[in-house]
Amino acid sequence: MASFKKRHAKYKEVKTASGEVKLQPPAEVPSDAAQALVEVMCISSCVDGILVEGETEDLARQILDTPGFLHLDADGLANTLANVAKKVSEEGLDARAKAIAKALGPDRNARDEAFTLASVFVLYDGEVGPEEQEWLDMLQRALEISDEKASHITAVLAEHG
Repeated sequence: MASFKKRHAKYKEVKTASGEVKLQPPAEVPSDAAQALVEVMCISSCVDGILVEGETEDLARQILDTPGFLHLDADGLANTLANVAKKVSEEGLDARAKAIAKALGPDRNARDEAFTLASVFVLYDGEVGPEEQEWLDMLQRALEISDEKASHITAVLAEHG
C-alpha cells in the first residue's frame, strides 16, 4: 500500500498519558473536514465488503493520525466507525459523498486529500471492483476533481502500491 502521510506543517508534538509522543494539529483545522476525511477512509475501506489482512490496522492508524482524532481510544474509534456505517445505511453513498464535499468546503487541497485517501483504501488490495469504482466516481464528481487529476492520483498510487 502506498504510504500516505499528512503534510500539515503546523503540528506540534504532545505527550499522551502513556508517554507516547503524538502530533497535535493546530486549532484552526476544521473538525467538519477531519470528520469528512475519516468518513472517506471508512467508506473506501468497506465499500467492497472485504477487508484484506492489514487493512483494518492501516485504517485505524490513518484515522488516529487525522486531525481531531488523535485523542481516540479503541472505543472512540469503534463509535466513529459505527456512526459512519449508520450514515451510509440511512442516506446512501451518493448523499454521503455530497456531504463530504460540503464538509470539506472549497479547499482544493482538502478535496484532493480526500480523493487520495479514498484511492489509497480502494487500491489497498491491488484491485478495483465495481462497487469501489462506483464510489470513486461518485466521490470524484462530488469533490469536483477533474478526470485528469483523478487518473493521475490513482496511477501514482497504483504504481507505488
